[in-house]
Amino acid sequence: MRRKVFQEALPKALALGDRIILGGDFSRQQLGGKIALTLRPLRKSVRALGKDARVFPSSDAIAEHLAAEAKPGDILLS
Repeated sequence: MRRKVFQEALPKALALGDRIILGGDFSRQQLGGKIALTLRPLRKSVRALGKDARVFPSSDAIAEHLAAEAKPGDILLS
């Protein structure tokens, strides 16, 4: 899921969710910029499909957001 090969297929799959939260571009350092998935264009593609998508810089930032926003009965997938 970290590779650019998924860049075009992921938006439709992610758009099945109600809200999409993406973590920072950590794989870019490991894989190199040419083959790594880029999150901001992915976010834009998901939003073009009418879904809320957000990018957070770290796991801590995601956890803080979810702690503030999640409601009883919500299902969170990672």
